Amino acid sequence: MIYSTSTVCIEALAQNIPVVNVRPLFDIDLDPLEDFPELRPKATGMDEVREKVHWLLEHREDYVNQHQEAWASMVSDMYSPVTSETIQAFTW
Repeated sequence: MIYSTSTVCIEALAQNIPVVNVRPLFDIDLDPLEDFPELRPKATGMDEVREKVHWLLEHREDYVNQHQEAWASMVSDMYSPVTSETIQAFTW
């Protein structure tokens, strides 16, 4: 999946779908995975997007196998279960 600023990339990783971040040239980069650069390739411009996507298609199975544990850990950290302690963090 190709994305720029959407959190849909997190849903994709939860389903073991590799993602490629397209970094904007003239905009503020609001990549939700900015703190996790090892979890996805980043591309600037169409040539880099093509290169990354072709590489991922050729190496998809190995790439997914190498990253799915880290993806699951990040998704779990981002969307951990709501508990009373979680709710208390937002109450006065």
